[in-house]
Amino acid sequence: MTAEINLPKKWSVAPKNTTQVDSLSKKFGLSPLMTQLLLNRQMASEEIINSFLNVSLDDLIDPFSFKDMDRAVVRIHRALRYQEPITIYGDYDADGVTSVVCLYLFLKNLGARVEYYIPSRFKEGYGLSNQAIDKIKSRMGKGLVITVDNGISSIKESQYLYENNLDLIIIDHHQIDQTPRAEAIIHPLQSGCNSQFKNYAAVGLVFNLLQALRRFLFQQNFFQDRNPPNLKKYLDLVALGTIADMVPLRGQNRILAKFGLIELSKSQRPGIVALKEITNLREDALTAGQVSFRLAPRINAAGRMAEANLAVELLISDNAETANQIALHLDDYNKKRQDAERLIVEDAMAIIEKNAHWLEGHSLVMASSKWHQGIVGIAASKLVDKFYLPTVLISEEDELGRGSARGIKGIDLYKGLSQCSDLLIKFGGHEIAAGLSIKMEMFQQFRQSFDLTISTQIKRQEMVPSLEIDALVKLEDLSMDRMDELARLEPHGVGNRNPLVMVKGVKVGDIYNLNNNHLKFSLFQEQENRQRAITIDGIGFSMGNRKTAITNSRAMVFSPQINTWKGNKKVQLILKDFQ
Repeated sequence: MTAEINLPKKWSVAPKNTTQVDSLSKKFGLSPLMTQLLLNRQMASEEIINSFLNVSLDDLIDPFSFKDMDRAVVRIHRALRYQEPITIYGDYDADGVTSVVCLYLFLKNLGARVEYYIPSRFKEGYGLSNQAIDKIKSRMGKGLVITVDNGISSIKESQYLYENNLDLIIIDHHQIDQTPRAEAIIHPLQSGCNSQFKNYAAVGLVFNLLQALRRFLFQQNFFQDRNPPNLKKYLDLVALGTIADMVPLRGQNRILAKFGLIELSKSQRPGIVALKEITNLREDALTAGQVSFRLAPRINAAGRMAEANLAVELLISDNAETANQIALHLDDYNKKRQDAERLIVEDAMAIIEKNAHWLEGHSLVMASSKWHQGIVGIAASKLVDKFYLPTVLISEEDELGRGSARGIKGIDLYKGLSQCSDLLIKFGGHEIAAGLSIKMEMFQQFRQSFDLTISTQIKRQEMVPSLEIDALVKLEDLSMDRMDELARLEPHGVGNRNPLVMVKGVKVGDIYNLNNNHLKFSLFQEQENRQRAITIDGIGFSMGNRKTAITNSRAMVFSPQINTWKGNKKVQLILKDFQ
């Protein structure tokens, strides 16, 4: 296998406007470092800073600002009133699963005749299919189908639904080319939608539907003989899906994630309790990082390695014993997923080693019959991290390939695939992540065409990973009090990244390997007019072979965090890069 790649990164230190920092620091009672971090995230006005630091659930937008929301709630109310069967048609990732669970539990609470259907990644693929519609028709007869996290690209399938006397509501956030036939389409990017916020995950759109439906049902005196649902009790699921789908954690998503994490931390939902137990998450306050790297992968593992229905059953279960058993299965699937991912990456690296000239191009496009179809997406992400090239990995079976694409800053994957659409059976997704299916006879032509389309978006010399450094600091600037202040920036994620700080003039000591692959060390820095040096712990993940280089480094970039161990809290610096 190819040796470990350490791509050089371009360091970019944010400029400091001392006058603006001083003014805003005094206005809000913030430290200069905190103010600098806000400015670096394009928050330069008092109004924007105030709304960011003091978010409230009252700041959620009017759900009826979405086009067709009024049509959607009227059609669902009709289904409730006349006990028409409803099928929620989802997707097999964490956003799709939580979207299904949110809407299913909400409608169940209202007394609906509701079922759910998630297609098999391996047998049916993404989105609506005539095969699935036939199954739904055989179970429902007439009724209503609501797609969540899919449906916007199902032009022919939506027509087939109506031919089978099934009405359709679409709740989706993927790219729009054409508009399918539907009773209502809840999509922030469709023409005529007045929603002030456009970057929701599907589960965020579902939550807007829940708000609108609850309000409409109050107007219809629906709750005269039953208790209305408590919307806050669904925010744990909304946070889980929103964070897992890597949408920007700004604006409305920040509100949903921030307050959803509070609900997630104290959730008594048996499936959530079991999931936290199996991942050893016993903290009072969960972080977005813990959702991304511990909870979400196990939800995703169901759809990647088996069937996503298992994850839905975990989250809708009201029985602790059942939930615990399902959580164990998901944990096992996640371990198998990790093994399969490692094998794909190792295999791909070996292929690249034999074709080193590929690294001079604008993309990596590879296929293999040995690769697990449900894992190629996350394996592609690993290769992007290693080579910083847009990457498409395709799992080949019976002359048909199903693949996933992952991108880099500055390119639009969806646009790139659109320009190759004549070579593909089907594709869909976003700027940074997409999926596709292809006849393998078209593979070589697609590989060349995709690379050409990417080359029209970005120059090869611009394809360099960068570190956007917030500030040059001293270790004394990173006290526990300061870390408590910086916690007001959370939750972190896409669009609201973890702070990155650069430190110079530090000495590295007590350095040792942790689990072979990681490094643990201490950082020392002398203070002016003080006898004792400041000392803070540092850790370098996946840097186990770089001990000497780190010890001799001149400048280091860290993401500061609070490390909690057995109830004790202390500052810890996560090493991101060094010179």
